[in-house]
Amino acid sequence: MSTYEVSVIIPCYNYGQYLSDAIESVLHQEGPCPTVEIIVVNDHSSEAVTLSVLDRWKNAEGPIRVIDNHGEHGIGAARNLGVEAARGEWLAFLDADDVWLPDALAARWKVLEDFSEAQWVSADFFVWQEDGSSDTKGHFESGALSSQLLGAAYRDNRVLRLRKPVAEFLQTSLAWTGVVMVKRSLLKELGGFETKLKRAQDLHMWVRLAVEADFHFVPKPVALYRQHPASVSREDEAPDVWSIRAYSMLLGHPNFSAFQSHVKRKLAFYHGQNSHFHRQRSQKWKALQSAAMAVRYDLARPSLWRNLIAACLLRK
Repeated sequence: MSTYEVSVIIPCYNYGQYLSDAIESVLHQEGPCPTVEIIVVNDHSSEAVTLSVLDRWKNAEGPIRVIDNHGEHGIGAARNLGVEAARGEWLAFLDADDVWLPDALAARWKVLEDFSEAQWVSADFFVWQEDGSSDTKGHFESGALSSQLLGAAYRDNRVLRLRKPVAEFLQTSLAWTGVVMVKRSLLKELGGFETKLKRAQDLHMWVRLAVEADFHFVPKPVALYRQHPASVSREDEAPDVWSIRAYSMLLGHPNFSAFQSHVKRKLAFYHGQNSHFHRQRSQKWKALQSAAMAVRYDLARPSLWRNLIAACLLRK
């Protein structure tokens, strides 16, 4: 059996028009790179173009495997299937509609060579529009809070090591799936991605990883996160529903006993955001419910009480 240092897992559900770009971006990595296998997980695709593209890659030469998910549908389950099939010591992830920049692997692999104890590595990325344009600054570098927490990396242009950064990740996410590399043994020890979550499985995973391992961050964009109509959340669903479910799973968990106040503040923030969403749509009862939950989780924050009053009056 062939052995690889890194297994790149690409789940695909009806994204055939983008899939080849994702695969090719991995195949054409530059610089001193590890040996890589690509595992594409067909997550119950039904669209004709996607099925044709998947068939083509099934018959392609090279370190590429296409496997079919016959079990539970969903990106978390698809990623977990890829993890089980992986033969690499390290796992990397890329969604079928995103791409890596040419030095994505080399930039992160250098970290593993310099920090032998590393188990979890990430980097920055660019948001990429359908017309081909992208931001000129990395997502984390331009974020108000993430740029503060990762500021030393950007100032000194060096890899930043955050030691088990649970509190930091409970303030804001400092990772994105398309730029993360993690030891396969560590991720399997955690049981993989939470399949009960339709979205926000990644946020849930990063906080769980932060309990177990230090975080090594490369202050350099190494991927493009494509924005297109299908990547936008449904407009009739409050945007933070799944984030609330993800963080609710952490409440009362023994691994987070020292961080319950952080988790509650995060839940208060998300409920407050959802209350504003419902107010904008004149959904008074839902706005009230969300505002009340926000206050419940963070009684001392005045802005949440003002939000509750606004929900009562249905002020937009």
